[in-house]
Amino acid sequence: MPRAWRELFTVAHRQSLKRADRIEAISPKSVRDLRSQGVPDERICFLPRAIKPWTYVPSRAEARRVLGLPQEAPIVLCVSRLAPRRMKDDPRPSKAESVLDLLHAFRTLPSSALLVLVGDGRARGQVEEEAVRLNIAGRVHFAGTVEHGDVVWYYAACDFFACPEKEEGNRPYQSQLEAQACGRAVVDMRNELSELTVDDGRTGLLANGLEEFAAHMLHLATDRELCDELGRAGPALIARSFSIEVRARQIEEMLVGGENVSIAGVKEQQVVLGSG
Repeated sequence: MPRAWRELFTVAHRQSLKRADRIEAISPKSVRDLRSQGVPDERICFLPRAIKPWTYVPSRAEARRVLGLPQEAPIVLCVSRLAPRRMKDDPRPSKAESVLDLLHAFRTLPSSALLVLVGDGRARGQVEEEAVRLNIAGRVHFAGTVEHGDVVWYYAACDFFACPEKEEGNRPYQSQLEAQACGRAVVDMRNELSELTVDDGRTGLLANGLEEFAAHMLHLATDRELCDELGRAGPALIARSFSIEVRARQIEEMLVGGENVSIAGVKEQQVVLGSG
């Protein structure tokens, strides 16, 4: 974008922030950014992204049969773009780098386990090469780009969803919510956003580092009962806090001047998980 346009956009953005009665933030980072620009807490409405769950989720056995996946193997799913860093000097880790970390964690799982990667991108070759280098290429299935309406079959087929994202802007936010809506456990890195979207110990497991992340994956891959127990709690969390219906009601209340869903005086997590 030309510099003149960037400056014009900045001015317009600041004016919009001053004039708005309420400003919606979809992540803890967005909240901090708004605060840093002088927006008071009482005007910030923290409403994380919501999803519309599928009306039909096939059984695990049916999904594996349709997709041609083994019925008995522990299957780990990751839905992510395989994108490299936008610029070489960009300090933020890319989505592909998180998938590479996932490969290293997956290598510790039993040889019967299968990793299914849904998504594509310019770094796919790098991911494929790393799978070969780690001697797990035969256990990694690249599904490529899948129409959103068909991704439900992959959620249904897996035992659990996993992606060790470190950068908040790269988080598999929607995929994480969709996996839980389909009744699948989630393994993720612990941070502000994952603590909001995953009920640790109830709908999934959060890790403080890659070593613990790999340990969580191994635990779920070898304990189907625990895996399914965590998965069963997911749909209720989504229906309570992350469904389109709940979010639409909150936005309506915000617009008509009813219940204030701002973050003033409370922790961000409580706004979502304590509502509805």
